[in-house]
Amino acid sequence: LTENEVLVLKVSNEYAVDKNRTFINTTDVERMLESHGLTPQQIDKALDILDEKGLVKAARILGAARIEIYNVTLFFYILCFLDSH
Repeated sequence: LTENEVLVLKVSNEYAVDKNRTFINTTDVERMLESHGLTPQQIDKALDILDEKGLVKAARILGAARIEIYNVTLFFYILCFLDSH
């Protein structure tokens, strides 16, 4: 994973746990990611790649140009567990 993808995963996971949310609105974490220097285009690209790799599951809204809602998948948590053992 690239640095941007790792950052998007980290911020998304922390947000989901902190807010006790299953689904994350991209706009809810966008400001935090921008404060780390990511542009909206970089965030979108990272989310697209993470969705392709199965680490997040995007729920695309019909007609939307970007991922509006997503969740961090169980696959991501399994990888973290295996990596730590």
